[in-house]
Parts: sequence; C-alpha cells; structure tokens
Amino acid sequence: GDSHKWKFRSAEVGKINVSYEQSAFSIAGGVEFKSGDAVYGKGFRGDMQMKLLKGKLQVAAVAVFGKKDEYRYFLTDAFLETEPANGVKVSFLNFYGVGGGLYYKMQQKKTALGGDFGKSLSGICYVPDKDVAIGLMARTKFGFSGSDKLMDADVGLEIQFNKDWGVNFIQLRGDATFVCKDLGAGLAQSIKS
Repeated sequence: GDSHKWKFRSAEVGKINVSYEQSAFSIAGGVEFKSGDAVYGKGFRGDMQMKLLKGKLQVAAVAVFGKKDEYRYFLTDAFLETEPANGVKVSFLNFYGVGGGLYYKMQQKKTALGGDFGKSLSGICYVPDKDVAIGLMARTKFGFSGSDKLMDADVGLEIQFNKDWGVNFIQLRGDATFVCKDLGAGLAQSIKS
C-alpha cells in the first residue's frame, strides 16, 4: 500500500514580544524576523520601551539589521524623555527629550512597506537602498521654561550621504503645539482667584 512519510523541514518564528512591570520600572519590547521578504530581504527588528521612576523617565530604542540582495543594511534609533518639570533649562527653553540614530544603506519612504519593520521612533519608515551610504539623525523635545503648556515642540535634524559621500539631503522637521488646551483651564482658574 501507499504510505506517506512525514519529514520535518523547518520551523520559523515571526515575532516575539515580552513585557515586565514592577513598581520601580517597566519594560516592553520584542524582536521581529524577516526571511525572503520582497522589501527587506532577510533581517530582524528589535524594539524596547522602558519606564523608570514611575514613568518620570522613559527610554525607547529601535534597531533593524538585515541583508537585501548582496548588501547589508541597518537602522538604530533611541530616545530619552523625562517629564517637563525635570527637563534641562537653557535660558527660556526647557529640554525634556533627546535622541538620535544612525542608518546605513537605507532610505526614507512616505508609506510603510512591510508593516512597521523599518519604522523609526519619529514615525518615518526606512527601506533598504544600496545607493545610500549613511544617515545621521538627531531629535529633541522642548518647551518654554515657564510652562510647557505655552509651547510643546518635537524637532529633528537629519543628514544623509550617498554612496559617493555627497550629501543627498539635510532635513529639519518637527511640530509644535502652542497654547495647549490644558492652559485655558489654568488661566481661567487663576483669573477667578
């Protein structure tokens, strides 16, 4: 008779997530794997978020490493943020977030391809590109020293070099909120007093 023989070929893990919380800190993160992906080839992405001192200090990091066709690529990005009250005051500004990153053989894309695999902490998605040599990113969050409710800003600077070490672009991007909604209630209360 006909008998079928089963043979184990392989097993793959697509993603692993972990989370731990206690009174002093909490940490969450994961690792995602790609193999034979049309956009990213073979690689992995790791991300983590950690909160210390009951959330008063937060650290986030992302790293992507991979190989597409015959070249390797990577992206690293990290950001440290504290409550505005614990920021570093410089004249009339209060800095309460700082971070940056580095990428190699990767390029910005307007839309996410392949999910969040190539997404940086700023929300910009990066995909492998053999024509890019290296890119550097710096980012900060700040507000006015008197009150973060008057202005809350998140600003980034990025420079990218091509494979011939010419400058592809220098980019300044960011957003700011002026006179945040919580300020209105505070002003109304102080006027009544």
